[in-house]
Amino acid sequence: MTGPGARSAALLLAAGRSHRFGDADKLTADLGGKPLFSWPLEVIRKIGVRQIFAVVDDANSLLIGMLEHEGVSVVYNPEPETGQGHSLALGLAALAETPATDALVLLADMPFVPEEHLARLYDAVCHHEAAASEYEGVTGPPVLLTRRAFPAFREARTDGAGKKALQRLRSVAKVPLDRQAALDIDTPADAGNAEARILSEDDGNAA
Repeated sequence: MTGPGARSAALLLAAGRSHRFGDADKLTADLGGKPLFSWPLEVIRKIGVRQIFAVVDDANSLLIGMLEHEGVSVVYNPEPETGQGHSLALGLAALAETPATDALVLLADMPFVPEEHLARLYDAVCHHEAAASEYEGVTGPPVLLTRRAFPAFREARTDGAGKKALQRLRSVAKVPLDRQAALDIDTPADAGNAEARILSEDDGNAA
């Protein structure tokens, strides 16, 4: 396994408005005894990435405080309604000001991406501009971008623009992501299903 280098970085996209989740703040909501955002954050740290940035709605003071308490560098998105593409552009612009050699991009509402999948992205990216996850024929996060790919996302300003920029890269390795790992939390029902899955796995481990 190649794995992250000393100057590898990670970018957690956490600026979504989460309208489908209701009035509660989705990313700080409890899932299995810890905030939802902490699940992908923990797997980032397990793979060995220490430089971690998160793009956050600048009005979400609760999430900002919790991320800063975790030692995450916060990048503010004053226009979260523009979508993930804009968040990605803002995050990569911040990383471009650092010595980061690459950026591991994850969504803050994907709690079940395993460490092994992230390791496969690092293995696959050799000789490519990026390595992306592929689920049911769709390419998307988690994505590992080499530094030479950063400029391609500079003008991403709308929802879907990041995906289009990824498609325009000359060389992208694709790494299969299984259905359970691809789960993201959009609604309270999704959160309930995820909680049931965690409890089931805990019961299985205790047996």
